Amino acid sequence: MYYSGQLGVEVAEAAQQIMEKKFGAGHALESFLLGQVGAAYSRQGNFEKQRQALEQAFEIESKSKGPDDVNTDILIDLGTANGNLGNVTEQKRLLERVLALQEKKYGSTWPALAMTLLHLSLAYEHSGEALKQKELLERALAIVEQDPVNDNHLLGSILVNLGNAYSKLGDLQQQKQCTERAVRIQEQIFGKMHRELIPSLSSLGNLHGTLGNYQEEKDLLFRASEMAEKEYGLNHPLVAISLTNLSNAYLHLGDVHEMKRLLEKALSIIGDEHQKTHRSLMACVLTNLGNCASIMGNAHDAKQFLERSLAIKEEEYGPEHTDTAITLANLGRAEKTLGRTLDAKQLVERALAIQETSFGSDHINIATTLVTLGCIFGLQGDAHKQLELSKRGLEIQDLHYGPGHQSSEGTLLSLGLAYGSLGDEQQHLQYAEKALQMQEEAHGDDHRELISALICLSEAVGNLGDATRQKELAARALRILEREFGADHREIAPALVSLGQACGKLGDASTEKCHLEKALRIQEREYGSEHCISAYTLTCLSFTYGTLLDAQQQKNLAERALAIQTSEFGPHHRFLARSLRSLGYAHGSLGDVELKLDFMKQALQIEMHEYGNEHREVAFTKIGFSEACRGVGRPKQSLKLAQEALLFQERFYGSQHRELVHALTNLGSAWAAMGNARKHRLFLERALAIQEGNLAPDHPDVLRIQQSLAKIEDTSWLPFDISELSRPMLIALTFFVLCISFML
Repeated sequence: MYYSGQLGVEVAEAAQQIMEKKFGAGHALESFLLGQVGAAYSRQGNFEKQRQALEQAFEIESKSKGPDDVNTDILIDLGTANGNLGNVTEQKRLLERVLALQEKKYGSTWPALAMTLLHLSLAYEHSGEALKQKELLERALAIVEQDPVNDNHLLGSILVNLGNAYSKLGDLQQQKQCTERAVRIQEQIFGKMHRELIPSLSSLGNLHGTLGNYQEEKDLLFRASEMAEKEYGLNHPLVAISLTNLSNAYLHLGDVHEMKRLLEKALSIIGDEHQKTHRSLMACVLTNLGNCASIMGNAHDAKQFLERSLAIKEEEYGPEHTDTAITLANLGRAEKTLGRTLDAKQLVERALAIQETSFGSDHINIATTLVTLGCIFGLQGDAHKQLELSKRGLEIQDLHYGPGHQSSEGTLLSLGLAYGSLGDEQQHLQYAEKALQMQEEAHGDDHRELISALICLSEAVGNLGDATRQKELAARALRILEREFGADHREIAPALVSLGQACGKLGDASTEKCHLEKALRIQEREYGSEHCISAYTLTCLSFTYGTLLDAQQQKNLAERALAIQTSEFGPHHRFLARSLRSLGYAHGSLGDVELKLDFMKQALQIEMHEYGNEHREVAFTKIGFSEACRGVGRPKQSLKLAQEALLFQERFYGSQHRELVHALTNLGSAWAAMGNARKHRLFLERALAIQEGNLAPDHPDVLRIQQSLAKIEDTSWLPFDISELSRPMLIALTFFVLCISFML
C-alpha cells in the first residue's frame, strides 16, 4: 500500500527521518526508505526530487556493500528518473550497468532480467533507437513466456512497449496484436478501471488513430484520461499526457475547439512547477498546440508554439531525433502557410532526411512529410516534383491502410493540384472529387475539413468549363471559411479567387473584380506585395480589367505579376505564360500590336514547351496570337491559329460551350481579314447564339457581337463567297461577267 500525492511524500520522508535519528545517517535500511521517498516523488511527478533521493540511496549502498553489490532496483529507478528528466545517456548507462551485473551474477535467462530489459528498452525508445528497443523487448518477452511462474503483470507491460516499438518500425499489425493482448491480460489481472491499463489503453487508442478508426481512438483515450484523473488527481503530469493523447482524437474527429481546450488544460498542468522536469512533455503539448493553431488559421501563433517546441526537442533529444523531425515538419507547414516556401522547404527536407534514415523510405511516418514537401514544390512551381512526392506518399498510405482510406485525403488533393498544374484537368477533377467525397462521408457537408477539397474541386471544374458548378463550390467553401475564420482572414483568399473567376466566366466582371481585389488585399497584407501568391491574383485581376476595357490598369497589373514571377521562377516558367498573354492583350488594346505579337509569341513558346499543342491554355494563347498576326498583316497565319484554337476547344468543351465565344469571334475576324464576309457572319452568329443562351439580352458581351454583325454586309443571298473561289474559278467568273456586260 502507498499514499499518493503530497501525503505519500510526507509519510515516506517522515519514516526516513525517524530511521536516520534512530540508527544515524548512512544506515543500510535508510537506503531502502530513501527509495520509498523517491517512489513517492515519482508518483507526484517530481522526478528531480526522485533523482536526488535515489542518488543518496545509491551512495549509501555503494559505501556499505561496494559498487558491484548495490541493490539494482535503486539503479533501475535512478535510471528511470534520469530518463524522465531527459538525460537519456545517463539512463542508458545506469541500466546497461544493471543488466551487466545481473547477467554476470545470475545468467542471461534469469527471470528478473526481463524487468531490466524492459526499463533499458524505454531508454532506447527515448533515444529514438526503435530496432534496439524491439530486440530488448523480444528478449524480455521470451524470458517471461518461458518462466513457469509467469508474471502476467510484467508480460502486459512488455507487450505494450513491444507494440510501441513495432509502431515505430512501421509494423502496425504486430503492434495491434501485442497491444490488444496486453489489454486483455491487464483487464484479467486488475479489472477494467485500474491505473495499470492507462499505458495500454493509450497505446491502443493512438494505434486506432493511426489506422483511421477515430471513434475507437477517442473512446479508448477518454477511458485512459478518466482513469489518470481518478488515480493521480487533476494536476498530475500523467494526466497532461492523457489529455494530449485525447486531443489528437478530437482533431481526427474534426473538433478542433475541444482539441484546443484539452491542450490548454494540459499546458496549465505542466505550468511552472513541472516544465523544467517534464520538458519532453512540454514540447509535445507545444507541438500539438502549434498544429491546432495552424488548423484554426493562426499561422503566426502556430509558428511560435512550434519554434518553442523545436528548441526543447533539439536540446533534449538532439537535432537528428525522430521526435525533432515531427516538429520540423510541422514548423515547415506553418512556414508554408505564411508563404515562406524557402524556409518551409529547408525544414521539411531536414525532417524527411531524419525520418528516412530512422525508418526507411517506405515507412508510414514519412508519407505525410512527403506530401507536405510535394505541396511546397508545387508552390515553388515544380509540379513534376510535387506529383512524384505525392505519388510516393499515396503508395505508402495505400500499402499501410488500403486504398481509399481517410488519411489519404490531403495526398489526393496534392495529386489533383499537381495534375492540374501539368494540364491534366481530368485527373485533377478525379482526385479532387474523390477527396471531397471522403471528407463528406467522414464529416458531413458543412465541416471545415471540406474547405481544401471544395476549393480544389472548384478550380478543376472551372478549368473544364463548368463555371456554374465552380461558383457553387467556391461559394460553399467561402461560407464555411467566413464562419470559421471571419470575413478577412488569409484562408479565404483562394476561395475568393475561384469564386471571382467563376463570376467572370459567367459574364459578371464587376463581381469578379470585387472578389479578386479583396483577395489581393488580404494576400498583400499577409505575404507582401511582391509574393508569388499575390502574383497569381494580380494576373487574374489584370484579365478582369481587360474585360472591363481598362487596358492601362490591365497592363499595370500584368507587369507587376510578370516581374514577381520572373524573379521567383525565372523567365521560362509556365506561371509566366498567363501574365505574358494578359500583357499582350493590354498592349494590343493600347494600340501597340507589335508588342502584343511579341508577348503572345513568348507565352505560346512557354506553353507549347510545357504542355504540348493539345492544351486549353495553348488554345487561349493561340487566339491572342492570331489576333496579333492579323494586326500586323499576316492574315493566313492568323486564320491557321484561329482554326487550331477553335478545333481544340470544340473537342475539349463541346460545340456549344461559352468558352468558345472568343475563339468563334476571332475566327470570324480572321475570315473577314481574308475577305470572306459570309464566314465572318457565320462564326459571329454562332458566338451570339451561345452568348444569348447564357447572358441577359442587354449584357455588354451580347451587344458587342450584335453591333459587329450589323456592320457586316449581308451576303447570305449568295450561294458562295467570292473569297472562297480558286484563282481559275475567279478568272472564269470575271470573264463571264464581262461577257454579260458586253452583250448588254
